[in-house]
Amino acid sequence: MRRPTVGVKDTHRCLWGLIWRLRRRRVCIRRSGESILTYLTHPITKTTIEFANAKVLVVKNTDRPCWMDRYRTKTLKVDQLLLLALSIVIVGLWIPRWAGPLDLRWDGAVYYILGSSLAEGKGYRLLHEPGEIEAIQYPPLLPLLAAAPQMVLGTSDPVIVGRWLKLFFFSFHAAFVLATYFMLKMFVSRWVAFLGALALLLNVQVVFHSNLFFAEIPFGLVTVLFVLCNRRSSNPVHEVLAAVCAVTAFLLRAAGVALFAAWVAESVARKEFKRAAVRLLVAAIPVLCWNAYVFQVERSPSYATPAYPYQRAPYLNYNVSYATNLSLASYKTPGSGRATARQLAERFWQNALGMETTLGEAVSESREFWEYQFRYDGKRFPLLRRVLPWVVPIPLILLGGLILGGMVVLIGRGEIFIPVYILASVVLLCATPWPEQFRRYLVPIAPFLLTSLFAGVLSVGNWLRMSRSKLVRQCAPIAAMLVLALIFAAEVNSLDAMYKYHLDRVRSETHEGALVDYRLFYYDSASKSLDDGLDWLKRRTKADDVVATAMPHWAYLRKGLKAVRPPLEANSERAQALLDSVPVAYVVLDKSDEGASNAYMLPLLQGNPRAWKLVYADEKGPVRIYERVRAGEGDKGRH
Repeated sequence: MRRPTVGVKDTHRCLWGLIWRLRRRRVCIRRSGESILTYLTHPITKTTIEFANAKVLVVKNTDRPCWMDRYRTKTLKVDQLLLLALSIVIVGLWIPRWAGPLDLRWDGAVYYILGSSLAEGKGYRLLHEPGEIEAIQYPPLLPLLAAAPQMVLGTSDPVIVGRWLKLFFFSFHAAFVLATYFMLKMFVSRWVAFLGALALLLNVQVVFHSNLFFAEIPFGLVTVLFVLCNRRSSNPVHEVLAAVCAVTAFLLRAAGVALFAAWVAESVARKEFKRAAVRLLVAAIPVLCWNAYVFQVERSPSYATPAYPYQRAPYLNYNVSYATNLSLASYKTPGSGRATARQLAERFWQNALGMETTLGEAVSESREFWEYQFRYDGKRFPLLRRVLPWVVPIPLILLGGLILGGMVVLIGRGEIFIPVYILASVVLLCATPWPEQFRRYLVPIAPFLLTSLFAGVLSVGNWLRMSRSKLVRQCAPIAAMLVLALIFAAEVNSLDAMYKYHLDRVRSETHEGALVDYRLFYYDSASKSLDDGLDWLKRRTKADDVVATAMPHWAYLRKGLKAVRPPLEANSERAQALLDSVPVAYVVLDKSDEGASNAYMLPLLQGNPRAWKLVYADEKGPVRIYERVRAGEGDKGRH
């Protein structure tokens, strides 16, 4: 029997029918010369299947079909609506805290003081320390950001400059979330990417750190921009932009070495050894330059003979390098000395054991939140109260397990960078002695954890849909719904509580005496008591007096007081000798997060009334100020 012939019209009809069917499965049509190249894109891996058409299938009309324009326009409109929705939520989160300066407490004060030093032309120095020593802990890019508005405005007033820093961080926060949406779209569908970006936006740690002058938000933004450029690294311009982002990330945080490691490992895994060598060279330049600077400072005469004997003690983490910090056996007990190799291995192992739940916390909420939630529900369900210790870790272990599974899925699809970057970051975390800071350090990694999480969830859903059981196939969407419920229920409840109960009123004064009212997260009664105590102390101190406090950088930033941290010495005589070597005129004790030194100082101050006298105590008692008794000086009384 003679085979029937197929006409050109029938061929075109078949071709456009194929295109229409593929279009329903997220197909991108591209034109190459006169041929039509149809790319079927996988929702996770973006793997490409190419259909190269013969001459018989060539479309003679060079005009693009109308439905392609309509589809592209529709896609653009959906993207715009989703970005608009994210932008509305961002603005809504910022409106209650828009007034006033950025929060400069804790590490933010150190960054700001270093910026002031750069703006004043003094170099990279800690101005609050006697002798204004050179800083070697933080890379200098974030202090440079603080220096820029100080130089432009001609003032170092933290209330005035902090307002401009808040504008910067609003931009960083918004760009961080929106860039995460575009990054997620490279691995998952548009709507899943939107949910991932929304989960990042509502994350309590992300919102909290967006209001702090910390490196986490700018670092996270730069790493996401790096991925957006690196995915297009076949273009030389994007490869250069990726390199710039990688170097910028390291200059923001030393943890950028994890980004360098993943960048190089990606090229090695693809057997692009020349490109890997170039990337390794680019990575080595900033790392070696920064460490050469640290090495030079540590070998300088001023480091060997500081202004006071314990100025460069390993437990004074702001005054020494990260390597020195990590070398301590225990930062809470400085007398423990340097850690041995076995102690370092035990620390790493202990941190690694709880890392799965820590990863789950990074994309939802803390273990304490889940404990409170189950304990609250346990009032209505007594049985739940009995199994509370076993129930609490389950949501976090589930989320952490999906993240780890998603990393395996991405590697199986040929996506090397994100899993290696997460792994390298986790290795760095496990080497540190600060497990209570892990949630903070994982804030910049959250977009990549969400990518792995949704990759794992979608893979589980696909596996369930392939089951022979109809019931299992119908239950496949439950996996995604359960994960979304765990994430958003925890984030919304926690975020609502933070805004309702912990967005506290603050009143600050500019250098000219103008009062500014605004709000900060977690500015509780202890923080207010400390600021009131520093205000009182400023009126009492002389120009050359040095204050010992757990937050010396904040005392300098708020009131210009020369300040040091107290020595962490169990021996009272040794501690007294070290205080006199500064010499310290006043000691401030408080109940802030940095107040662990109270355990060392309080016995000394209370047990030596001839040397120290209490001159200030607020009504509630969390802040006390002791003055060194000077020879021939009478009692000045108490506040």
